[in-house]
Amino acid sequence: MTMEELYREARIKASSIVPDEARQSLPIPVLHSEYLQVDFIFAPSFLSVKTGEILYPPAWQISFERASGNLLELRKVDPSYYGLNQAAQDEIGKMAMPEGVDAAQFIAYRTRLLKLCDPLFDAFQRGDDGASSRKMADEYYKLFQIVSERPLHPYYKARGQAFFSWLKKLRNAS
Repeated sequence: MTMEELYREARIKASSIVPDEARQSLPIPVLHSEYLQVDFIFAPSFLSVKTGEILYPPAWQISFERASGNLLELRKVDPSYYGLNQAAQDEIGKMAMPEGVDAAQFIAYRTRLLKLCDPLFDAFQRGDDGASSRKMADEYYKLFQIVSERPLHPYYKARGQAFFSWLKKLRNAS
C-alpha cells in the first residue's frame, strides 16, 4: 500500500470515532525491531469565520504496519501520551494556508510529500544515509515545512523522534 493510499485509509478507518472536522496529520514513521509502523494523529479543530481554524491537542491516533498496511491500533490519546505537558482543552494554534501558496499548490506539495514518504521511510527503516537518502531528506524537510500543521510539530517530533533525528542527521550531512 502506498503512503497516499495509507493516508486515505487512515481517515476512513478512523471515521468510526474521529469527527470529520478533526485535522489529520501527515504520516509519522515509528521504527520497531521487526517492522515499521506508520501513525497518523487527529487533532480536534474548530472553524470560525472570525478566527479561522483553531487546533487543539491530538485526541486520537491510528497506527498501521507499513509493509502490509494492516491496522494495528486506533486509540484515544492526550498530550501526556506524547510526553507533553499541555491540557487537552487548550488551543495549540491556528491553521492557515502558507503564505504565497494557493490551494492547488498546497495539494500538489502534499501529494509530492506523500509520494516521497515511500522511498524515504524505506531508507529510514534500513538506516540508509547515502546521497539519495540525503537528497530525499532535504526535499521532504522543505515540503514538510509547507504542508505540515505547525501547531502539531511538537507532536510530530515526540511521536517520530527517531525519524526526525535521522532526518536532521541526513540534512546536516548534505
